[in-house]
Amino acid sequence: MGVEPTRDCLQPLPDLKSGRPTGTRHSSIEQQFKFTQATASGPPPRPPQQPFRSPPRILPPHYFLLSLAAIGLLGWWLPAAPFEPWLRWLGLPLVVAGAGVAIAGSRLFARAGTSIIPLSQSSALVTDGVFRYSRNPMYVGMIATLGGAALLVHSLWGWLVVAAFAWLIRRSFVLREEALLRQTFGEAYAQYCGRVRRWL
Repeated sequence: MGVEPTRDCLQPLPDLKSGRPTGTRHSSIEQQFKFTQATASGPPPRPPQQPFRSPPRILPPHYFLLSLAAIGLLGWWLPAAPFEPWLRWLGLPLVVAGAGVAIAGSRLFARAGTSIIPLSQSSALVTDGVFRYSRNPMYVGMIATLGGAALLVHSLWGWLVVAAFAWLIRRSFVLREEALLRQTFGEAYAQYCGRVRRWL
């Protein structure tokens, strides 16, 4: 089953530096081109595309490792979570599944010959394998692994780290990557968004 492409894939492009929607700026650009069309002969020029910037120095795997270390420290330093001790062992299959999904996604990128580095130029749109179920399976795998780690160390506070990691990845990487993919692949990416959800 597909999802509505306008839900999260056809929103105003976020600014690649701040991650904030740029609807106001696009509106002013649109008015400028309408004015140009009315006062000059010939077809209106195409709106300028956002340039690809250099990827940030701190990437999602770095945030993942920092979050994993924070979960471990919180589990050691703060009291255990008030749930049944046997529940902690549910974290082990979650860690294994999350790591497997992330590795599978990275291998598909390598097979397609496209860059795995976030916010860099993509040479291929990967839509098969685990990408049939999520547009961001590697991030989903990281989040699942962190959630499993929080269960293993019996830390309720660790789930705050998981939530913070998911929020940071969405704001700093996912929204910007979607803007770059729309810019690069156009209608093909819009159709992919209509079939596959951002997360699950």
